[in-house]
Order: sequence, then structure tokens, then C-alpha cells
Amino acid sequence: MLTLNPLLTDNVVLQAEKDHLINGVTDPHLQVTLTISELSLSQISDSKGAFVFTVPPQPYGLIAGMRIETKNEIQELTVQYGDVFLFAGQSNMEYTMALEAHYSEELAQIKQDNIFFHVVPMPEFQLELEKESLGSWEQLGSENLGTLSAVAYYAIKEHRKNYPDRIIGIVVCSKGGTSASCWVSKADLSEDSVLNEQILAPFVEATKGKEKQYFDTEFATYLATYQAYTEKRTAWVEDHPELTLGQIKEQIGHSPWPPPANPYLFNRPGGLYQKMFKRIAPFTFSSVIWYQGEEDTVIGSLYDHLLKRLILRWRKDLMEQVPFYLVQLPIFKDKPQHDWPSVRQAQAQAAQTYQDSFLITTLDCGEVEDIHPTEKAVLGQRVGEILDNVYYDNAPVARVASWSDTKIVITVDQAASLKLLEESAIKSGGTIEKISIEGNQLIIEGTGHTISYAWENAPVVALFNEVGYPVAPFNFEK
Repeated sequence: MLTLNPLLTDNVVLQAEKDHLINGVTDPHLQVTLTISELSLSQISDSKGAFVFTVPPQPYGLIAGMRIETKNEIQELTVQYGDVFLFAGQSNMEYTMALEAHYSEELAQIKQDNIFFHVVPMPEFQLELEKESLGSWEQLGSENLGTLSAVAYYAIKEHRKNYPDRIIGIVVCSKGGTSASCWVSKADLSEDSVLNEQILAPFVEATKGKEKQYFDTEFATYLATYQAYTEKRTAWVEDHPELTLGQIKEQIGHSPWPPPANPYLFNRPGGLYQKMFKRIAPFTFSSVIWYQGEEDTVIGSLYDHLLKRLILRWRKDLMEQVPFYLVQLPIFKDKPQHDWPSVRQAQAQAAQTYQDSFLITTLDCGEVEDIHPTEKAVLGQRVGEILDNVYYDNAPVARVASWSDTKIVITVDQAASLKLLEESAIKSGGTIEKISIEGNQLIIEGTGHTISYAWENAPVVALFNEVGYPVAPFNFEK
């Protein structure tokens, strides 16, 4: 049976002006032919029936029929060439326009345009591996705006402004409440001694020797508790409109998350890699925008390992060094044992370590007591601006230029000038006598062996470059 990548359906957007991949599965060792416009390519499927065509670059705006055939079957679809982006991560990437603060305004002015999106089907709680649901490409309009990721919408709105004539494709592959360990393979976790010891081995130990009936019963008990909490919180919000979400959590407790270790749930190690990402790879994207990390603040010291494995794994499966744009976590007043600074640091370091990786800072886009801010326009627009290098192709990141006994000079790259709203936001392990700014340099006079900014879960956000991007948090030691 001839089966194509789930993204290869009518109205799929393929990346223009770039070699791109067309893949699928048929019977083993069978000739497969791909035809598009005047181009015809043929190859023999491998021992498992898999095939991958590398199609040479096609022009922007091309709309054509694509035909893929074997001696037994033919599949035909309409393809179009433009820019196609993968927006991936957890709940703040999944967060839809229907919930966003400016949804009504955007709905009133949206016009049907050459923007198409595909939301990769996601499981609820249970993986249900025997069931394979397929998504489709939809043309963005008023009838479906509410179902699209808000961050993706605002980013693409900016991209459309910069490239008004291009066809644009959006693929959303996200699921709330997920660790990065869900989005890589179990082999990736086992090959990293730290991740194996801290994540995979404990999961295996917690689930071994138990039958599915045990997990079903345990999960049913958990789900009842989870649903009861959700209903209680909803009622509490309605009955106490004067309380903030933080105050409500103080009164009724935090959400009972995550569920107990369970090999049949989506949040198991490797679960969503298998169920969501692996199904759409390989595919050729202009860029990957990754917004995730909230779930991993409980193991913040491991996030650099997780992010490394994710970037390398996804690039391997996508069969190219696709640019990665890492959305750094905003502020949130989480439990003290949840380490948001370490996750932010890992995100900043990854952008500096891995080629074609970039950082997008979001400290000013968070809410102290709401992990899911309803306002996504500022963040989404910033993603689009950095994707298109409108002002900078990266977030402003600090580095030590010089450090003497009485003065520290910190240079901020991706900045022509700086604005410091509150000097108290700069912390020292010694004394600070004076802070001044010269161009893109922060000059701190005083003594001490440490200097930091925004190194807390919910810090004061006070340092910006001239276009309003917040400087990434830093913590330097002499």
C-alpha cells in the first residue's frame, strides 16, 4: 500500500527555492516515480518499503499537480511553493487564537489569503498507538482562525508583512504539559548517561513488571482527581473574581500534574516523538520555532542535555541542518523548586553553541501568576521579526568585556543602545556604587565576584535594547 507523509495532502506548502524532501512507504524493493510539472524522478523503495525523493528547488508561487506512483497504485495531490515553518513545543505554542486577548480584533479584519496551516493531530492522554488520525491543510480564514496557534499566527502575520506575495505554510506540532524528553527518542535518552540515569531509568523502574490493567486503573483514579481539580478551579474563578490565579492556587492547591509514570500516556519518554514528530519527518522547513521548557523547570539542570538531544535528533530526522529558533521562557512565579533560570540559560547557550540556532527573549511577555498569558501578539510579532531579521536575527545577549577589581564592563550583542529601567535589577555579590550605559555596554562600578540580572523565576524585567527586546538573563562569576 502506498502511504505518503501525512503532510503530503492537497494544498500542502513546500519550501521554495530549496532542495526539499518527498517521502512515503510502499512495498519493499518497488519502483516509485514522482512527477511534478516537467520533472520526473524514480527510485526503488528500501527493504522496509521507505522512499525519500530529493526534489530540486522550485520557484515561489508555483502551484502544480504532484503524482506519485508505483506499478500498483497512484496518488495525486496539489502542491504549492512558498515558505513553510514548523511551530513546535508545549502549551504556550499550542495556545490557540480563540483564547488570545486580541482574537475578536483579528477575526474582524482577517481576509482569506495564501496562508495555509496543518495542525499535527495530538493524543489526549493515552497514546492509542493503534489509531492513526490524519490532519489536513486548511486555508486560513475567519472560520478557522480560532484553531491556529496564536504565536504562529502573529509570527506569520509579521512574515506576511515582510513578504506580501509569498504563499506561506504553517505546521503546528505541539502538546501541552510535555517535557522535552517526550519529543526525543528513547535511544537518545539512553545514549546520554545523565538523561538515562535521571529520566529514562527511573521511568523504566517505575513501570516494569506491571500489566496494562494496573496502569488503566491507576490512570482512571488520577484522571478523576485531575478533572475534579479542574472543575473546582473553574468554579473558584467564577465565585471569586477578585482573586488572582496565584491566590486561587494558594487556596485550592496546584494542579495535580503530571500523571503517574505510565507507558501508555503521551508524556512518557519518547511518546510524542513517536506519535507526532516522527510521523511528519522528513520534511523540509524554512525554520523550526521551538517554545517549550515550562515542564522541565522541575529538572532545570538537565535541560541543556535535553535541548542538545532534541536539536540533533530533529535535524537528523528532517535530514538537514534546519535553523532552530528557541523561544526563551518568560517570567512566572513558580514553586521555588522549579528552576526557570537554568532552563533560560540552557536555551541561551544552545543558541550560541549550535550552528544556525537563534534565541528569542520573552521576559516581558509573561505573567507572574499565569503560566499561559492570553496576550501573544508581542511575542508572535517578535518571533516574526527575528525570523526575517527585521532588526536583528537574534535576541540581545550579554557577555563580559572586562572585569577589574572596581569595574565590570558588560557588552550586549544585538544592541546599538540599552535602556535600564531599574538599577536594582542588577545584582552583585559585592557592592554596586554606580551603573552607567555607553552604547551597548553596561558599566558597573563596584566590587564583587558575581554579577547577575533576572536570575529568578519571576524577576524584575528592566534591561532592553533599543528596539524593545529584553536582554537575556545573565549570571557571571569572576
